[in-house]
Amino acid sequence: MVVILDNRKIAATIQSIQNRLGLTNEEFGKTLKSPEKPDGVSGSYISHIKNGKREMSKKLFQVFCEQYDLNPHEFMKEENKQEVDIAETINQLMRIRGLDIEEISRMTGIDILDLSQLKRGKLRPSEEHIRKLSIALGVKPEVISQGRVFKSFEIIRRELESLYLDPEFIDHVMKAIEREL
Repeated sequence: MVVILDNRKIAATIQSIQNRLGLTNEEFGKTLKSPEKPDGVSGSYISHIKNGKREMSKKLFQVFCEQYDLNPHEFMKEENKQEVDIAETINQLMRIRGLDIEEISRMTGIDILDLSQLKRGKLRPSEEHIRKLSIALGVKPEVISQGRVFKSFEIIRRELESLYLDPEFIDHVMKAIEREL
């Protein structure tokens, strides 16, 4: 699966951030600093992205999401979201359960190469994959097929962060929830 970004959504988000912070294209571009671009990017580059004349590079997209605390998955075209949510859910459940790819392969009979592609969102899981993974990971199949764990954790974490709670406390709460899965 090739990840396709929704450039219109990226442009709209840039404009929204600029409006909220009162930044020009030039000022906004300077906020997107990276090792490759220590001074940020030019205002004309931002203008071209907003006008649909250019696509944001993958590296700049990562900087953009990190700088403004945005979830990169929100900018994916609809056809990518389900595979990515499933991949994130599989990864998160494996981490919570303390299982590595070899253990999951032994437990499910799914080839390691297929598991690797599933974990990266490069392979769409079959119903049989989901059934075997759900048994091995101890969850209902729909938890995996709908990517509910990842989405739910993101929502809970954002809500806790919006209350300006201590980050260490938030981490403890998230770990407690993970233990309950």
